[in-house]
Amino acid sequence: MLRGIYFFVSPVGPRCGIVGVWLLRGACRAAFPVDSEVNGYRLQAGEDIVVPVGRSVLVRSEKPPGGTCKPVPVAGGVYESYLQAAEQLAGTGRRIMLVGPSDSGKTTLASFVASQLGSALYLTVDVGQNELYSPGFTAATRVEGLLVPGSGGASARRCFVGAFSPARAPLRYVSCARALSGPGAIIVDTDGWVELWEGLDSKAALARALDIGTIGVLGMPRELVEYLKRETGASVLALPRLVSNAVKSREERRVHRERLLARALQGAKKYSVSPDSAPVYGAPVFVGEPLEGEGLDLVSSLLGHRPLYAEKVQGKIVVVARRRVRPPPGMRVLVQGWEKGLIAASYPEEGEPCVGLVESIDYRRRRLRLLSPCKPTAVHVGLDRVSIEGFA
Repeated sequence: MLRGIYFFVSPVGPRCGIVGVWLLRGACRAAFPVDSEVNGYRLQAGEDIVVPVGRSVLVRSEKPPGGTCKPVPVAGGVYESYLQAAEQLAGTGRRIMLVGPSDSGKTTLASFVASQLGSALYLTVDVGQNELYSPGFTAATRVEGLLVPGSGGASARRCFVGAFSPARAPLRYVSCARALSGPGAIIVDTDGWVELWEGLDSKAALARALDIGTIGVLGMPRELVEYLKRETGASVLALPRLVSNAVKSREERRVHRERLLARALQGAKKYSVSPDSAPVYGAPVFVGEPLEGEGLDLVSSLLGHRPLYAEKVQGKIVVVARRRVRPPPGMRVLVQGWEKGLIAASYPEEGEPCVGLVESIDYRRRRLRLLSPCKPTAVHVGLDRVSIEGFA
C-alpha cells in the first residue's frame, strides 16, 4: 500500500483509472508519460513544462511525472479544493480578483482559474513577489493555456511602481494596474497586504478601478469580507485558506525577492546615464539647477563642509553631504551613498521597461551608473533598495 497519496477515480485521460496527486517544486522540468492535469489544465502525454525555482504546481494523473522534478505525493483533497474554488469563481463572472494574506494560495488559485476561463488577461500586482517579471513592477500577460506560477516572459507588459509594497506608492500602484488592464476576462493576483485597513482599502480601490465583478477572498474574517463587498459593490466569494498556515519569514521573502530580481537582471550591463541626454525621474537630484560659486560657498558654510553636490529645486536646496549632518532650514540633506541599490526602471527606445539597479552617482560629471538588461533612454528611480553586491 502506498502511503501519503489520496486515490480516486477520475476521467483525466481517454479512460478512467486510479489517479494520484503530486506536488512539483521548482526548479525542474516535468515530463508527462500520460494525459494529465496541471493546476486544472489538461496536458497530453508527451508534453513537458518547466517549474521555476521557488514555485510549485499540482499534478493529477494516473502516473507520476518524469523529468528532473521529484513528485511529492499529496492528498487529493488539496487539488479538489483548488478546482472547486476555481469553478465557483469562473462561474460567477470573467473579471476576477483574488485577495488574501500572504501564502494563502492566491497565485496557485489564479492558475486554476485561468484553466477554467480558457483565455484571460493575468495581471499580477504583487510588487513584492511578482510572478511575471521583477519585484517593484506590476505585469500582465494573456493566458490561453497553462499558467505556471513564476514563469515570466518577454511578452509580459510591465509598469514600474518603484516599491516592494503598495503602501509605499499607493497611487502609482492603482494607476499601473489600470494601465495594464483591458476589457474582457481578467484575473488579478494581488499582494498579501490585507492586515491593516489601509491594505484592504488598496484592494477595494483596485477593484473599483478595474471594474472587477467577482472577488475571491481567501482565509479572511467575515467582517473584512463584508467590508470588501460594501466598498466595491462586487460579488464577494469567501474561500478558506488553501495552503497550510506556514508563513515565510521576512528573510525568506527578501531572499526570494532578490532571486526574482536576479532572474530579471540576466544579461544586464552597466550604463552611465546623463540626465541631460536621458531624463532621470523619481530621484531627488538632477531636477533643478546645480549650485556653483557663491551659492555653493554659502551652502558649504551652513553645512560645515563642502558637499559633493548641491542644486536648487523649487525654492529649496538639495545637497549630497559627505557625512550625516542636521539639515539647516530650507535644505534637504542626502548622505553620500544614499542612492546605492535603489530599484529603477530603464526605458529603452522601444519595448517594455526593464528593471534596473542604481549602483552609484558621479556628482562631478552628473552621471548615474545603472545596472540593467536594456539600454536606457530614460530612467525612473524607485523608493526601495536591495543589496547590490550579488548583482554586480
